[in-house]
Amino acid sequence: QTNMGASYSRNAGVQNANNKLIAFLDSDDIWADDKLEKQIRLISKKKDIHMVYCAQDGITLHRGNVLDKLLDGWIAPNPSTLVFKKTIYSKLNGFDESLQACEDHDFWFRFSKKGYFVDYVDEELTTFTNDADNRLSHDYVLRIEAAKIFLKKWQIFIYENRNKEHYKIFYSNYIITVLYPIIINNLKQFKFLSCLKIYIKYFYLDMNFYNRFIKYLKKRIVNS
Repeated sequence: QTNMGASYSRNAGVQNANNKLIAFLDSDDIWADDKLEKQIRLISKKKDIHMVYCAQDGITLHRGNVLDKLLDGWIAPNPSTLVFKKTIYSKLNGFDESLQACEDHDFWFRFSKKGYFVDYVDEELTTFTNDADNRLSHDYVLRIEAAKIFLKKWQIFIYENRNKEHYKIFYSNYIITVLYPIIINNLKQFKFLSCLKIYIKYFYLDMNFYNRFIKYLKKRIVNS
């Protein structure tokens, strides 16, 4: 009866699932009819592949062990793109239930740190919607607090595998990545006061934000 969050719900779902393969579909996302067929075919024929995702707009595709890519700042695709082996999920104890957001990024880090491999179907087989009013991803306070917990959790690991300067850049880019979609969504809905609050609190002196925002505007102009 109590909303325990996405991590708890997904973990409960996997624990009660009977199949050897697991896939997530968030309530506001849509699968193509042949999504599962194509991904299951791929994961079934490669014994060393533990998870398969499909293409997502704007996401660079990588296969194999992607730990170095994650350390370099790669943001892995949405959970609704995934098909993975239940045994691997169980070994990783699923999603971190202390994270109210960014739990998927944390899962990818733990998955890759253990040495597991991924592959992908180079087709966009999942459609994402961003206009639901009750989306947790629109709650910037929740997302920023979760992002800080995620960053703190992986701080030492990033120090050890890169350096402190790299972590500062990683931190800045990650905060932008977490909040940037919320700003864009608010702009589309003409919620300028909400945008202003986020901008003043987090991005007023962050040049990375300005560079990304300018790129976004140029892309919109080219596509219009």
